[in-house]
Amino acid sequence: MNNIAEILRNKCRITLDGAACAPSASKTASRYFEIDILRGIAVIIMILFHFLFDLNYFAIMPVNTATGFLRILGYATAITFVAVAGISAYISNERAKQRLTPDKCLYKSLKRGFFIFMLGVGISIVTFLVIDDGWIVFGILHLIGLSILLSPIFMRFKTYNLIFGAVVIAAGLFIREIQFNITQPILYPLLIPLGITPESFYSVDYEPLLPWFGVFLIGIAVAAYLYPQGMRRSGRFSDIAGKISANTGTNAENSTSRAGIFCAPVLFLGQNSLIVYLIHQPVIILLLSICARHLLI
Repeated sequence: MNNIAEILRNKCRITLDGAACAPSASKTASRYFEIDILRGIAVIIMILFHFLFDLNYFAIMPVNTATGFLRILGYATAITFVAVAGISAYISNERAKQRLTPDKCLYKSLKRGFFIFMLGVGISIVTFLVIDDGWIVFGILHLIGLSILLSPIFMRFKTYNLIFGAVVIAAGLFIREIQFNITQPILYPLLIPLGITPESFYSVDYEPLLPWFGVFLIGIAVAAYLYPQGMRRSGRFSDIAGKISANTGTNAENSTSRAGIFCAPVLFLGQNSLIVYLIHQPVIILLLSICARHLLI
């Protein structure tokens, strides 16, 4: 029974950024506690933010998520997801380089990015059919998928991506202040992903490459410094991360500690963030529909 439990515990999990974990038979195949915890916290905040957003969107309760603290919280959550996606992409790429040929390594990244992007396309289709006004044209899954597709170009620059990321963010913030008069609708599919939108454009979830790809690049730069060759940098960072992991019960010896019990659901959410992302809004809408005693969509 213990062997079966260990096998189930080591099953591959897919995160919001498409990163997967192989069975942890070796050190290089293990997950990093701090990344899963950070992603899990972001998932919890995302669910809370979308719950409040839905209360306002469906006119159940007036909640202003467009300005103030809640808006900042929404941005902080999205920044965390995208930055962690960049970190995970770098670690995954470094590990793949140790066991795959360059061509297979490239194929692995492209396949992952395409998978995430097509999930975004699926969400676009569903939201267009269900909510129509404000449907998701280019949301966070589109962004992460396309960022992963572009990432092989930038992996070689390692920590220099901090500079490239800052430039992309600055370009995106600059473009956002410009009013574009787009008269050719055929250009929309090309311009909207770059952050160039018509004046009347509205989407409930919109993260264009400019500036958000810059956040992804900064994630790559952070990973290149903290996780060279896909491994924790030795020294103080590694010591602190290791101690936190041990004290919170993420190892077998301390799995029943109070901190471990608290962290377990957060880790679970972080390790399964893609599935949670895909189902959390339908679940929230269903629960709100039950409370409102009518279908909200």
